[in-house]
Amino acid sequence: MRRNPLLLGGILLVLLGIIVLLARGERSGTRVKGESGADFLYPDLDTSRVDRVEIRTARAAVDLYREGGLWKAASEDSFPADPEVVGKALAAAKDLSAREIVSRNPDKHEIFEVDSASAVEVILSAGGAPAARFFVGKTGEDFRSTYVRDASRPIVFRQMDPLRSIFDRGTRTWKDKAVFRLEEEKMVSLEIEKGGETIRLENRGESDWAATKPEGHRPIGALGVALARGLTRLTCIEIVPASDFPETGLDAPEAIVRIEMQGEPDRTLLIGREKAEGGGRYVKRAEDDVLFLVPEARVANYLRPASDLIEPIPPDTLAAPEEKEEGAGEVSADE
Repeated sequence: MRRNPLLLGGILLVLLGIIVLLARGERSGTRVKGESGADFLYPDLDTSRVDRVEIRTARAAVDLYREGGLWKAASEDSFPADPEVVGKALAAAKDLSAREIVSRNPDKHEIFEVDSASAVEVILSAGGAPAARFFVGKTGEDFRSTYVRDASRPIVFRQMDPLRSIFDRGTRTWKDKAVFRLEEEKMVSLEIEKGGETIRLENRGESDWAATKPEGHRPIGALGVALARGLTRLTCIEIVPASDFPETGLDAPEAIVRIEMQGEPDRTLLIGREKAEGGGRYVKRAEDDVLFLVPEARVANYLRPASDLIEPIPPDTLAAPEEKEEGAGEVSADE
């Protein structure tokens, strides 16, 4: 039986095409079948039980641990860690995908920077036992994806998000730069003391704040909301070394803001002087010795005189309503 050379040529081209597609998939990250079929690299990872995060790079080592419900940075004098930043790192670890394989070849680890010398190594532990250990490599050619490898396997996976900066913060601190983390709904009142004046604002609910001290003033409306929310969102430019305390003016604060809370401890903010060369104002919580430098604009309202914040109610000049004439407005039973 004579074979058709055109048919044989077509079959050969199809085979070559399949080989090319497989090779391209190896390079570009097309999903490769034959693995466990799991969509996630760590499908059983329970981040709520993780109590330690270790991150190692060629430049530095980060050690985070959870004490009660609070994350702390052991590598930064056990200062409270930013819960949002730690939470983002844990969420990224939980979401690591096992769908797209770029290589199974250990010789290519250096190319994708998932080798121990180039990668960001991340170790998660729970109760002293390892929960996950992986290497975060370089960013993909699309400037969004990231190459990741589980430490126990040679397989390199592509992730569809930029992850390196989440785990490697470089010169950025893991410390919590929030002066307060408060909810306006739980605030009962604010008292602002400055220059011998005291203003007391009370939360009437649904963002309705009223001045109750001194008496006889108009409702302050949106300004009360701004004063309250300015405290819930107060974050610092930097955390100041304790040795700078003499420069802060906090031994005799320019203003004191007392925050009465419902269902949690009350707070007090001390506002010191402006930094000598500008660029912020020193503040601290009365409850601890941590010094913060915050933007001047974030605390400017608490330094304004009472006359700028509240307005007295003018004397009542309206005449009393005249008494109705006897029988006026009454309806006869006969009508």
